This record gives sequence, C-alpha cells and structure tokens, in this order.
Amino acid sequence: MQNRRLRSQSRLITCWSVIVLGLTAGVGDIAEAGNRFSLIEFETSSKTQRGRLLARDSSAALFEDEAARLHYVRLSDIKRVEKVGPFYHWGSRTMRAELAGEFGAEAGYQGANPFLVVGPPDRVKDYARVLGEVYGSFRRFLLTRGFDVAEPTSVLVVVVFPNREMFEAYAQKEKTKISRDLVGYYLPTSNRIALYAGGAGRSARSSTGMAIENTLVHEATHQLAFNMGLHDRVGQNPQWVVEGFATVFEAPGVRSQSGSRTVLDRANHDRLRWFRESIDRRPSENALAKFVSSDQAFQRSALDAYAEAWALSFYLLETRPVAYARYLKRVASRDSLGGYSAAERLSDFEAEFGKNLDMLDADFVRFYKKLR
Repeated sequence: MQNRRLRSQSRLITCWSVIVLGLTAGVGDIAEAGNRFSLIEFETSSKTQRGRLLARDSSAALFEDEAARLHYVRLSDIKRVEKVGPFYHWGSRTMRAELAGEFGAEAGYQGANPFLVVGPPDRVKDYARVLGEVYGSFRRFLLTRGFDVAEPTSVLVVVVFPNREMFEAYAQKEKTKISRDLVGYYLPTSNRIALYAGGAGRSARSSTGMAIENTLVHEATHQLAFNMGLHDRVGQNPQWVVEGFATVFEAPGVRSQSGSRTVLDRANHDRLRWFRESIDRRPSENALAKFVSSDQAFQRSALDAYAEAWALSFYLLETRPVAYARYLKRVASRDSLGGYSAAERLSDFEAEFGKNLDMLDADFVRFYKKLR
C-alpha cells in the first residue's frame, strides 16, 4: 500500500516531449508572421487556430494557444498565416466560459488565483482552498530562498472527476496513457491537472481524502514550477529535477506558514525513509554523476529514483539554495528545442556545484545519516 501511494503521488506525465523531438531553429514563411509576443492566426485544411509561435523548423511549428495549450503543426498543412495582434493568454472569465462549453453548466467552477477548478459542485471550493494555500506557500518558499519568481501568465486549470471512468476517458482524449493506480497528473501540453477524486463526499480535507490532497499538492507543484520559470514546458528537463522539486513540496513542514524550526520538520518522511533503505542499492562508483546525467534510474527502480530525487533536491535546497536556484535557472533557460545529452547534464550540474562530485556525494549521504 505504501509503495502504491508513493507511486501514485509521484508521476509526471512526460509524453509531451515527443512533440519537440527534431525541432530546431529554422527559417520559413511562418517565421515572418510573428514571435512569442504576436498572436498568429493560421489555417489548415481542417481548421483555423490562433496562438503564438514558440518554435519552428523547415517542416513543423510549435504553437501555444490563448488557453496555454501546445500544438504541433506541420508547415505543409498550413494554408494561411496572418499576424492579428499582440498575444495574451485568456483571463479567468474567458477560460471559465471555455470550460463551461467543454464540461457543461452543471459542473462546479471555483477560482483561486492563479487556479481555476472545474469539478463536482459540492467539492470545488475545497480543492480551490487547497490550491490557494499551495500557491501562497510555494511563492513564499521561492522568495525566501532567493529564487527569481515569475508569476503565471495564464489561468492554471484543474479538472476534478468524480469517477474513474470519466478520468480515464479524459486521459484518453488527451492521448495520455495512465496506470490503474494513478489518480492525478499534470500534462504540460494542455497545461492542465486532471484528478480522480473518488466517490461522493470526499472533500480534499476529509479523512478519506488525504490521498487526494497529497496528489493535488504534488501535481499543483508541477504546474506552478512549469508556469513560474523553474522548468521549461517545451524543452527537456531532467526527471530528477522535476520530480525532486515536487516531492520536496509534498512535505507539510515545507508548506507551513509559521515556518519549520528544524530540517527534520521540513523533510518528506516517506521519501526519507525510502532513501535511507535504498542507499546501499546506489552504484558503488560515480553514483551522483550517473544519477544527475541520466533518467535511467527511473526506469530501473522508480521508487528508489523518486526517493533519491527528493533527497538530492532537499539536500541542495538546505545546504546550497543559491547554487540550486542558479542551477534550475540554467536548465530552464537552455535552448528548448535542442537535445540534452548526459555530458551536457553533467556539465550544467558541475557548473553550479563543482567538479568534485565524489566529495559532494559523500557529504550528501552523510547529511542523511546525521539527520535525526
């Protein structure tokens, strides 16, 4: 049960990355239509769409529409391109009208800046309250640790489903494969959270709804991080960075308004316990270098990898917060369309934390052996 809960709270849907594979900076007629600040209308053989150009090459273009959804369009399918004005994301009123057309007037709608929740009418206020608290604590967390905070420029949509069938149908519509034990995910292509909230009466704060709240916090952390400049929605992000940051924020002590007095208070105790048990399973040589330069650990043993991602992120935040903030900025500011090789990942990490990773790794492990 513990393994299942940890797994269900810790998975980010990563299929969005396939839409940018092969895209590189290029030229073409579409490049003349605008930039990231221009609203472009383009017509294909099947429909007309509007958005801003994020990337293009000689055969394809990547657009973001006014609802903050990403679209991959082949240039050969585009019949007409026109710059129609400046680009702005939809505000909450327009977004709510759009969602009402998608989910119906019978659904409940509740805003909690920058979030907009759609779901069961008797529960949306509970979820919005949790999300508002997450945003406030997330923002305080970043500011007190020296991060540059960029406010979200779009409404962050959270869709809550009352039954599993609706949740799975929605995931299929988003072309997202989900496992049976997954109860929520954030998808960067749609920029939405989808959440299965179980049966009637399960508010986010009820005793039966704590797993729902934990999942909501985890996925909201992803959504905020991708919309406040910590991660790049288009580019390749090391999985340990994305999941590590979100699992740090799972801990109630990190989100406490009064502040936690000790390091142990701020620790994620589920992840801490698992990491301590898995330390002996780490590679005997170059363990840290291997972990930060590749996502392979997540394929070998997901729970071990999530625990180490939390442990490394928490350690760096507690001992080297300024360098960690610079590192996230370095990764997020890379060329969104370029690859991210193991050598490049390692080089970026060493640029902020030094080249003697054996010494850093020894201090990392010692930090957790001493933490009581």
